[in-house]
Formats: sequence, structure tokens, C-alpha cells
Amino acid sequence: MFVVLEMAVPEAVQTPTPQMVGNAFVEQYYSILHRDPDQVHRFYHDSSVMSRPEEDGTMTTVTTTAVSSKNGLQLLVIT
Repeated sequence: MFVVLEMAVPEAVQTPTPQMVGNAFVEQYYSILHRDPDQVHRFYHDSSVMSRPEEDGTMTTVTTTAVSSKNGLQLLVIT
């Protein structure tokens, strides 16, 4: 289940900026995480890549290797 955000679009089709895409993703991700956490795995593929800044300013990147459901529990394996 994904939330569809409707925005007023001028007559000319506007290409979304990276900021717009990021904001839409974060809003949808945390809405679903809060409302239906069993569905958050749908945001990931077997080869999804996630990055985050460390305290020293370096970026740490991890790759998801599997998303599976066992006994009703969602499991996201990160390498």
C-alpha cells in the first residue's frame, strides 16, 4: 500500500527535483512504517542500497541481500 500525494501541477509538466522525490519517499516510508509496519519491506528489493553519514562525515553504504517473511515476521538482511 503506497500513499499517493496529489499536487497542483502547472500546465507544463514539471520534472520533480531530487528534493521532491526524497521528500515524497520519506513521507510515504514513515507513514507506512507507522500505520502498517508489516508492509515496509515493499520499499526494498534484494539489491537495495542504503547510505548514511557517520559522525566523522564519511558515508557508510550497505546493501540489502534479502527480504523475506518467516512465521509472519519481516526480515531485512543487510550486508
